[in-house]
Formats: sequence, structure tokens, C-alpha cells
Amino acid sequence: MLTVDLFGRQVYGPYVEISKRKGKEKPRRCVICLYGSGRAARRKKMAYARWLMECSLKRELTADETVDHDDEDTLNDDIGNLKIMSHGDNIRKSHPGPHLIDIKCAYCGAVKVRTARCVLSNRKQFRTKHEYCSRRCAGLGWSANKFTQARSDTVGCTSL
Repeated sequence: MLTVDLFGRQVYGPYVEISKRKGKEKPRRCVICLYGSGRAARRKKMAYARWLMECSLKRELTADETVDHDDEDTLNDDIGNLKIMSHGDNIRKSHPGPHLIDIKCAYCGAVKVRTARCVLSNRKQFRTKHEYCSRRCAGLGWSANKFTQARSDTVGCTSL
């Protein structure tokens, strides 16, 4: 569908495309804008939500402005669902940060706050189900457990 918007651009679309960022297939709508006419025309692909916001505000958005979907559904392009944010604010909204958990160290007994990623990597690295507060405690706890297991295996043995 060809239309001409407020800024004199020829606009084709909207089209639904599947963006494949980091292995995640996510549908989104886009439009193709032509600036100029004839062979000198420049083509630019633009998010449909951004184009709708520009038309509703009757101005072009600056480079540091992004359009955010309140309900995180990229196919819901209702104008009430869209709002303008800075790029940094949009990133902070969609990526809240690491997941923190409280743990009690199996070696020293200290209660600490650690990221879930750190705790899981210690469990994987030392092949244990215990939680440790640091690499040092994880290493000492692992070697202590290994030593006590080896001792318990030899206690029942009788020598000839």
C-alpha cells in the first residue's frame, strides 16, 4: 500500500518481518519510506510504531528518541500503547538487571547476596550441590568434601 505522509515521504507498508536477533525470532512491523523521487530517491526501513508516532506528533523523532510499547507486544501498535523514551531508559526497562539471591555458605557459614549466575557456575565448576560465598570457599569446601569422602571409603577397609 502506497501513501504519502506529512513529511512528503512515500511510504510502503506496513509489512510484518521476523527479526532474528540472538536466535530469538520476534515479529515486528515496518514501513519503507522513500525520500525524494526518481533515481535519486533514498530508501529507508523504519519501524511502524515509530512512523505512527511521528505522524501523531506531526514531527520527526530525533535519533536519541525511541518508541516503546507499554505492554511489550511489538504487534500492538495502538497509539495509546506507544510512548517516547530515550534509548537508555528503554534498555533499562526491558533488562532489569541480574537476579540476586541470598545464600548461606556451606564452608564458612556466612550469609551473602550473590547473583544466581555466579552460584550456578560455582555449582557446575565444582560439581556440587552446595552454595559457597566465594571461589576460595568453594575450592576449600570442595577439597574438604573430597578428602572426607576418600577417608570414609578407606575406614571400612581392612589391611591384609
